[in-house]
Amino acid sequence: MRNSALLACVLAVGCGKVNATPDAAVTADAAPPTFTVGGAVAGLAGTGLVLRLNGGNDLTITGDGPFTFSTGLASGTSYTVTLAAQPSCPERVCALGNATGTIGDGNTTSVAVSCVVPKFRLASHNWGSPQSIRITDDVLALANNATAAPRIITGVTTGVGSTETDSVAFDRTRDLLYASARSTTPDPAILVFTSASTAAGDIAPARQIVIAGGVEFDGLELDASADRLYVSGGAGSLYVIDDVSTKSGTVTPTAVIALTSPGAIALDRKTDHLYVAGATQALYVFESARQLTSSSVPSQTMTWTNPTDFARSLAVDSCRNRLYLSIRGTGSGAQMFVFDNAAALTGALDLTTASQAQIDSPDHQIMSTMLDSIGDLYFWKDSAAAVRIVTAPQNLSGAVAVTPDKTITGVVASGYGLDVLGY
Repeated sequence: MRNSALLACVLAVGCGKVNATPDAAVTADAAPPTFTVGGAVAGLAGTGLVLRLNGGNDLTITGDGPFTFSTGLASGTSYTVTLAAQPSCPERVCALGNATGTIGDGNTTSVAVSCVVPKFRLASHNWGSPQSIRITDDVLALANNATAAPRIITGVTTGVGSTETDSVAFDRTRDLLYASARSTTPDPAILVFTSASTAAGDIAPARQIVIAGGVEFDGLELDASADRLYVSGGAGSLYVIDDVSTKSGTVTPTAVIALTSPGAIALDRKTDHLYVAGATQALYVFESARQLTSSSVPSQTMTWTNPTDFARSLAVDSCRNRLYLSIRGTGSGAQMFVFDNAAALTGALDLTTASQAQIDSPDHQIMSTMLDSIGDLYFWKDSAAAVRIVTAPQNLSGAVAVTPDKTITGVVASGYGLDVLGY
């Protein structure tokens, strides 16, 4: 009797709650809560710092203070924060603290990003006695008028025993040092030293790179991220060598570009512009340096008749598109000419009027010029034993006599080429 009544109730669609709408909270599980990962940044300058969460969620950091990744993670999820890109313009070296962990029942705010000004390692290639490569670590930590105690690569095994060695280039990622040697046997070669951060003494280069037909290698410039080396040679050629970190023995260059008396080289790694000075009072500008082939020609060419000598060295400020061009033979007045909008330099110019700054330094016959990644300017004169350092040279304009902020002796011995590496 009861079963019949129940059946009638169901068929009538009206008994109890058989026809009621289910409660969503009862019939479906609620989404679990998620929590964010974040922390704080201190000491940042420049642009380009990128943090990465668990290999895929990138966050660009623009200044000091707190940060939070946008992606939420469920409780119990592991997390790892890494540095996807370090800042530049000016460079800072950033490190992470508390970068790994497991999400609990709340947001994580303990990741610490600490950024500091890098140290700088200076290498000089010297034809003085003894013929050597000198490497000074943490050069900016030395006081004004200090005497450095560099690591010295010298001796019969090194291959640098030439009176005409001329240029050096660091590879920070691979800890390599490249040095040109114009009088090695059987041909002029590029010497490659490993463990550049500790190398010293009478050590043999790990490799020698010989360019068939190349003579008197004057300038070296390394694009480490592309593993590409630019070499200027006395035979009137600019050589481009790809995969240079693996090259040994006689190599066929990726490109051989005919130029008139190429010498000093500077690479703008931000815009990929290559600048090559000729010994005939000319400056060649190549756009898209990583795309150069043997048929490439300069995008622009600048020439001058005043001053009446060639540029012995170049340095480019990638952050400001600013070029420093040093004239070797000037005996008085300005020896260094500075150009803004460097990538557009072209035509016949009077350096004394076309440049934005004309720098008169305590030294004349400047042989080498270099900028570090925080913008400091390094230079030295022919046959000198000291390097001069000027901070914030981007503020110099017009005709100006500069007093170097630092003079460090002992880093060179009748030096030619130099390179400065942040680490």
